[in-house]
Amino acid sequence: MLLRTRHLPLIVLFTAAFLLRSADEARAFHYLEHSFFTDRACAPAQDALAAEMEARPEDASLASRYLALALACPARWTRPYCAGGYKRVEATLNRLPEEDKDQVAISLGDFAALPDHVSRFGPVRGLPGTVHQKDGLIEQVFRWLAAEPEGADGIVGDVAEDACETDPDVDWGRVDADVAAYFSATAVTPARVPGPLLTPLARSAVVAGPSDPSGAYSFDNPHFLDLVLRDTHHFADHAYGAWLGYHSAGLEISRRSCASAIGFQGAQLADFAEGLPAFSEVAWSDLEETMLQTEGCRLLRERVRLRLLAWAERAEPHRLHPVADLLASFGADAGSPGSQAMLDRVVTAVMGLVFEGSGLHFLEDGLSSGHMRPVLSRRSLGERRHDHDYDSREGVTAILQTAAGDFPFVAFGDTYLLGPALTGAPDCDWSRLATGDTARPDEVTDCLIRHQRGLVVAAVAASLIDWGAGGIMKEPEENPCPAPSGATAFVCRHLPLGPTRVAGHESTRPLPWRLHTGSLPVPPPLFAYESLAVKVATDLAGLGNQIGLDVAFYQELGSWATWLTSYRIGVRSTDGRTERRNRFGVVEDRKQFSADFSYGFHWRWAARFLIDLEPFVYAGLDGLSPDRVFFMGLGPSVGITALPEGWLKLPLELSIGYRFPITLYTSEYGFFGSSNRLEGHYLQFSLGLAYM
Repeated sequence: MLLRTRHLPLIVLFTAAFLLRSADEARAFHYLEHSFFTDRACAPAQDALAAEMEARPEDASLASRYLALALACPARWTRPYCAGGYKRVEATLNRLPEEDKDQVAISLGDFAALPDHVSRFGPVRGLPGTVHQKDGLIEQVFRWLAAEPEGADGIVGDVAEDACETDPDVDWGRVDADVAAYFSATAVTPARVPGPLLTPLARSAVVAGPSDPSGAYSFDNPHFLDLVLRDTHHFADHAYGAWLGYHSAGLEISRRSCASAIGFQGAQLADFAEGLPAFSEVAWSDLEETMLQTEGCRLLRERVRLRLLAWAERAEPHRLHPVADLLASFGADAGSPGSQAMLDRVVTAVMGLVFEGSGLHFLEDGLSSGHMRPVLSRRSLGERRHDHDYDSREGVTAILQTAAGDFPFVAFGDTYLLGPALTGAPDCDWSRLATGDTARPDEVTDCLIRHQRGLVVAAVAASLIDWGAGGIMKEPEENPCPAPSGATAFVCRHLPLGPTRVAGHESTRPLPWRLHTGSLPVPPPLFAYESLAVKVATDLAGLGNQIGLDVAFYQELGSWATWLTSYRIGVRSTDGRTERRNRFGVVEDRKQFSADFSYGFHWRWAARFLIDLEPFVYAGLDGLSPDRVFFMGLGPSVGITALPEGWLKLPLELSIGYRFPITLYTSEYGFFGSSNRLEGHYLQFSLGLAYM
């Protein structure tokens, strides 16, 4: 026998251990940092927009975006962001039941973290690239709004839950205090770090904070590695362009009417309507497109109305004040034209916020040192990761470029912005640190990280304010930046007008004082690959060995890349399967020659680990002599496949499986009867080349 059955458990264990080891080495970009800094930016953004609403009380679009933020931003900041391995800050998208706090409450910060894990954000009617994304992030958001209070589930819930299950624990009080100190010290303009503190000789080594559980993510979300391997748009100019594209799309979507924007199908709307008596009689699958949009928007308005009333019950009082009259109208007379018109705006504002929130991921990437100066010609994942990790750890001198000027600072990168403090320095007085002789390098490093924390939150808040106010910097007729205070002044001083540059890489041409309309980044292709593999098998009953050659074509099934389908064509030869007398009356072993075809289903248990189910049909010849017998049949095949392509330099496919072909027809006996036979219980192993 070519393979012994007692070796199978060892082979399976080796394959799983190899994949886990590879996944652990996949140091990706970090969910918790994106999530926290985005949620923390909500507070100053909401404060600025509340003040703007007092100055523009007639602006219904501004009010609708404020209400959309109310649903996605943390309702209260009364607890640490993470505690006990669970996220403790809650928004109102999928508020948790009071008796169960050990689940995941999704917030705006999750939108910003998810672009490392999802690649579909639609559907939005008329928006290229999202029209066919029937189960993208927008669809998931409205599922949360339609559900009873409960934790997030599925892939998004699994990924978000793991973000807080990291070591070491974060000193959330210290991090929050650093952000607050930044805002109190930069009420006018961002601080410029003095030149003497920008040199690497002035600072000490940094200490890493929590990092992504990349091994767990490879199992939580098989699409994770697909996106890591196609991450060019997370770096340098590409990151800024990606943010600008999402920011522009978020603005435009939130300006549209619900009917012109929703792209849900009848079955999805039927799910959203469950539990609402007013929609129990609607036959969603029978509605024509125009009526589907009309009834669908009526349904979404009701879901948003109910959830806004739930937010009003638990939000901080000062957040309610700017929209108190609107909330009263939603509760007292939800059917009035004015209330329905506002709720229609909130529906599209929520859709736009999905894009704005997702775009913040790339704005934050552009403020992380490991993303500022990659050598994109280095296509190897290992080479890019080396550059990323080095700059993240050692820091770089960077220049934040806003309409208020250029602001030098020292940027560190992923895993270091939530790390522990090196000292107990009570304050960060730049002039004292730059001119005194007593400043220690670890004290300087602490202050540089504290400054960067505030800078990231301020830039994110500026983006949210620009979106919420309808595009302060979006191609205005004249420069708005002489404004002395308020939302416009904050955006002008903190919103990057170009990529944050490493010193020496700055653009020589002046930056514009406006934001032009950006383009969404190119979405990654559907996960697919082709393989050419040699397959050997042995009959567990000892009746013969088999060798063959397979060509297979795999393609993604579904938006989350969790399932694949495949077409496989194979040819194989089997030794010693039958004994027959030839035309001279001599008994001889006969070889079988066969070809088979299968259409398979594959569940991606991990990023590069498939569980295979492949029913197949086959036909062949029993011997090649003149008295050969033609046969055909079918059977099932199950197995596991490993694709270590992401971590080796060889594009390999390894698989182990079991198949048993059942012959149903032979040219000697016809169908059934004596033709019926089990050809063997084959334990098979294949090794091949996989091209993605």
